[in-house]
Amino acid sequence: MIQHSPQALATRPAAQLTAAEVKQYIAPAAPARTVEHFLLFCRTLDLNPFVGDVYLIPFKETSSGETRWTFQISVHTFIRWASRSPLWAGYRYGVIIREPGRGKVVEREGTLTFEGEDLVGGWAEVFTKGAPFPLKHTVALKDWDKKR
Repeated sequence: MIQHSPQALATRPAAQLTAAEVKQYIAPAAPARTVEHFLLFCRTLDLNPFVGDVYLIPFKETSSGETRWTFQISVHTFIRWASRSPLWAGYRYGVIIREPGRGKVVEREGTLTFEGEDLVGGWAEVFTKGAPFPLKHTVALKDWDKKR
């Protein structure tokens, strides 16, 4: 069997990655069935986990304590896909924080938070050519934080 470095695997198409390589370099503790499912997911969407297109992430199920696995497509992959559209005109994003003491909720561009501030959510704006205003979406952290 030919051994490949993670750097060499980053240049290979997703269709050529093997379960053994994913198991060795990405998720040694993942069950074989999960790795196979992950590889099928990667091949279907032409995603390479060795360049950060997608992640195989373990988490503990809060009710049972059992280790489960989830696939996460990176935000950079979504941006790459969106930027292929001729209508794409860019995006902005940021955090929603509650200031200490005053309790004032503020939207801030980027991901910077300071000690004492409460992170309560996030926001993003997507700009498209010809649209009169950007599409803006806000999310509350409590709706997405699964405490895993």
